[in-house]
Amino acid sequence: MMARSSSRPRPPGHVHGPRGGGGGASSFLVGNNKPPYWFILCALLVWLVIHFSFSFRRSSNSLSGSVVVKDVFAEHQLTPSRADSHSHRKIIRSGLKPSAPADTEDEEPVENQNLANEHDDANDDADVVPEDNDGDGNGNGNDIEDFVAAFRPKGLYSLQSGDIEGKRIRISSLGSGPTLVVNVASHCGYTDPNYRGIGQLMKTHGHLVNVIGFPCDQFGHQEPGDHEEIRKFVSSSYPEAYGSMALMEKVDVNGANSHLVYTFLKESARRHGVPDAPLEWNFVKFLVGKDGEVIRRYPPAFDLQQIARDVEEAART
Repeated sequence: MMARSSSRPRPPGHVHGPRGGGGGASSFLVGNNKPPYWFILCALLVWLVIHFSFSFRRSSNSLSGSVVVKDVFAEHQLTPSRADSHSHRKIIRSGLKPSAPADTEDEEPVENQNLANEHDDANDDADVVPEDNDGDGNGNGNDIEDFVAAFRPKGLYSLQSGDIEGKRIRISSLGSGPTLVVNVASHCGYTDPNYRGIGQLMKTHGHLVNVIGFPCDQFGHQEPGDHEEIRKFVSSSYPEAYGSMALMEKVDVNGANSHLVYTFLKESARRHGVPDAPLEWNFVKFLVGKDGEVIRRYPPAFDLQQIARDVEEAART
């Protein structure tokens, strides 16, 4: 008697596998078994490789072609050349590089292309030109220099000098208003009226004018002391003037050793129709406007009212 087979009929399409029901790599393709873990890992790895490959290519194209400068020329755009108008030059933001033209029969030699590229680079740099605010019509960018120069100290205010304490200072640092420059002396008949007049002028018009005093011993040997002696004399005898004016180093105002400030003052006076002769005595005064140029020259006598009127007018201009 034959033994009854214990195997049950299999459903159609069933693929036999090893005992335990693990259908192997092919069983889950036709059956309902779940795929093994290694297959899932492989599929995930392939997906990651493909994904990052496309991502890398996309980002690379974006970086290399983020800003592409194209010149719009006539016809086929074969070689770089000067465009008819800068308005034709466009900045195109894209992720694609410009492709080379297919027809290269008319392509210029390499040497000519390099020259054209250099010329075109110069045109690119000239695309942004500052406005021609000064009306000279040159459009060469000098307006920026003019703008900077407008804030640069001019004339007297561009100069430097030492003060009574030996510090090197810029004249422009003493104030922005009109300036009265005077050569002072401690033992002169004009010493008292001038120092008192300066004190009074600064009391009423100190907000409009600056006063700079240069000690000088060229006239009658009436400023023989050194810097410390001069400073002590003025500070003790005329404290109002000393506290409100700038007392500078001892200088020559005439001759070959004339200080640069006085060389400039006489040149500026000549340019503007003001007497430019060598200084005649102590306490000759020059009124300099806000533009750094000489407006008026005064004799040793101190005319407070006249100087005050001139200061007010200079401050308004």
